[in-house]
Amino acid sequence: MRASAAIYETLHIVEIALRNTIDEQFSIWNQTQTNRTTGERRSAHWLLDPAPLLERIVRKDKIAEATERARKHIQRRRVSHRSGQTPEHCDILAQLMFGTWRFALKAPAGRRPDPGSALLWRDVLPNAFPNMTRTPRELVVDVTRIYEARNRIAHLEPMLDSQQVQEVYDAVERVLGDIGAFLPSWLRNQETISEALAKHPLYPIP
Repeated sequence: MRASAAIYETLHIVEIALRNTIDEQFSIWNQTQTNRTTGERRSAHWLLDPAPLLERIVRKDKIAEATERARKHIQRRRVSHRSGQTPEHCDILAQLMFGTWRFALKAPAGRRPDPGSALLWRDVLPNAFPNMTRTPRELVVDVTRIYEARNRIAHLEPMLDSQQVQEVYDAVERVLGDIGAFLPSWLRNQETISEALAKHPLYPIP
């Protein structure tokens, strides 16, 4: 229980960092795209005016679901500074699931890699991970490990293997390091996983 709580705290940090760095670069790139119907440049608010590629990679239905959750959240909270109940970009962003970023980072692979993913990894995503010195595939492996740990904890599955717990933490540290050089050391000053493992050593499940 304590291990799960400590890991979830760390996952909170990496999810926000990952979400924000990708959102920033998607916003910058979206502005360079032209709406083929109107001929006008698209908005930086890519969740409100996504270029076809981002709409496909992030998935149109997932954006619609997040928009509806954001609308209900605004209505439920009765946000006082809003003149209406139309969600803004930041509202929708907050409602996107971690899986969104996992699949958005899908690295081009195989004989026939997805051209959209290849374009994003060529022109957009490297800017979201300015300190990355490894391959996109290696990053995706770590993000997938984090994603799976998040789901295990959310479903209250036991986290009783200290090696697995350490592997999740190491994956988080590597992803944060790809985003910003200062983030791993900042994480080490915040995380409580080490303390939880020291007080309650966990062992591999036979």
